[in-house]
Amino acid sequence: MSDRHRLGIVVVVVVEVVVVVVVVVVVVVVVVVEVVVVVVVVAAAATALYSRCCFVEVVVVVIVVVVVVVVVVVVVVVVVVVGLLLSSSRREVLIILAIFYDEN
Repeated sequence: MSDRHRLGIVVVVVVEVVVVVVVVVVVVVVVVVEVVVVVVVVAAAATALYSRCCFVEVVVVVIVVVVVVVVVVVVVVVVVVVGLLLSSSRREVLIILAIFYDEN
């Protein structure tokens, strides 16, 4: 195995690690933001219920927020997983092909 081949493999591995770290950070940030939104909505709902005002409106808002949070998290996870699968395989193939063509 030549030095260029080893370098190409190292580049592929480093790029994959960076992509995975970025994706994990994005997912964690999205989840933290969603949790904060849910906590704020639940606190507002508890305050409204304690003061005995607008019970139905508060329940509807809480349900809508929970549904939106779940949908956003599911969409982010699906997009990230599909994006990782598509980008990593395409990138690896292109880098490996470039290495082989360069050596020949």
